[in-house]
Amino acid sequence: MVYQHKLGTFASTEVPFSFLVHLVFLFDLKSGPSTGKGCKNNLHKIVSGGGAFNLPPGQSVTVILQFSPTTAGVASAGLSIKHNATNRSSLMVALSGTGIGANVSVTPMSYNYGSVRVKRSENASFTVTNDGETNLTISSTSITGTDASMFTISEGRSKTIKPGKRLKIKVVFKPTSTGTQSATLVITSDDPVNPTVNIDLTGTGQ
Repeated sequence: MVYQHKLGTFASTEVPFSFLVHLVFLFDLKSGPSTGKGCKNNLHKIVSGGGAFNLPPGQSVTVILQFSPTTAGVASAGLSIKHNATNRSSLMVALSGTGIGANVSVTPMSYNYGSVRVKRSENASFTVTNDGETNLTISSTSITGTDASMFTISEGRSKTIKPGKRLKIKVVFKPTSTGTQSATLVITSDDPVNPTVNIDLTGTGQ
């Protein structure tokens, strides 16, 4: 992920002058910009446009920052620009990025088996995809609910799914009595945002 922040165009309507930028650097938001030691976590880096430079009237400079998360979650920093403008001596820009780890998605999110004769069976397949940037670990798959005994996972249980890869889970509905039956397929993973996915299952025994 790359941030691009373009400094504003500075010029004087009275006396044209060169806008002198003394220093452009990153800092940790907790410690503040006074130390000038940069970001301790090294997740945010200046790719180009850092240091000191002169900015003639009507000109601009682009500072390109790179965000390289190593873990999932939000990481913040600040960009400090110290200059010789008369209105204020420094400009600070807050930076924030979110590292995307494993990301689970399941299709379909519900399934109706329709009418199935008692003691006969019907299969359904569910696709679990890792849309994230790191491995996704499926820690458990289970069936819960009032009629859970009539639904059985026949394929696809605990597994590690690489980014962009898929896992097929098959669930069999075998009614033992007539009437509408329902249960929930529960998929648990290490997705930091959505660790538990619930899929509604319904079917009618006849």
